[in-house]
Amino acid sequence: FRPMVFSNLLDSILKGKSDVAVGSIAVSSERLSLVNFSSPYLTSQGRVVGLKKSAPSSFVFKSLDGQKIGVIKGAMIKDVLQVWSINNPTVIEFPTVAGLVDALNNGDVNYILAPNLAALFWLSQSNNEFVALGKPFDYGFGLGIAVTKNNPQLLTQINQALSDYIVSPQFKQSYNMYLYRWPTAAQRSVKFKHASV
Repeated sequence: FRPMVFSNLLDSILKGKSDVAVGSIAVSSERLSLVNFSSPYLTSQGRVVGLKKSAPSSFVFKSLDGQKIGVIKGAMIKDVLQVWSINNPTVIEFPTVAGLVDALNNGDVNYILAPNLAALFWLSQSNNEFVALGKPFDYGFGLGIAVTKNNPQLLTQINQALSDYIVSPQFKQSYNMYLYRWPTAAQRSVKFKHASV
């Protein structure tokens, strides 16, 4: 197990340093030409996030025209800007989530495009400073585990493990606990207080 920045995940497989990469990696035709992917384990949805104090009262995707938009380096989510026909966006890539979030806080970007689950987490941790704008949107073919093309047996084993896990009670429990909805700080406090009574 080796933690690394998102933009290095697929390169690590291509250079033979890793056999597998996990990390909210959206499956795309381009990526499939480089590495194998497991069956998708979640849909790949994105979200636009902005600062609450400067968010437009009515948001449509065309509100991104001419804006500075932050994304994680190497993330394909930025491709939706072309699909939406956004005019003259300035896309700024950040190697880390901390840098991306700091850029929004500091006004270095106007908006962030992020995976929906990451956005929900940031919203829950932002002391009500961030806001999700618009509805979640689809991109890619779902989230999958990237696997070297040199080991088809490993891909088969990963797919079987995912298949077994997705129908297990543990998956539903984990999904409901970690992915269904991120609790706010206040909600976590209430849960803690109830748990300690």
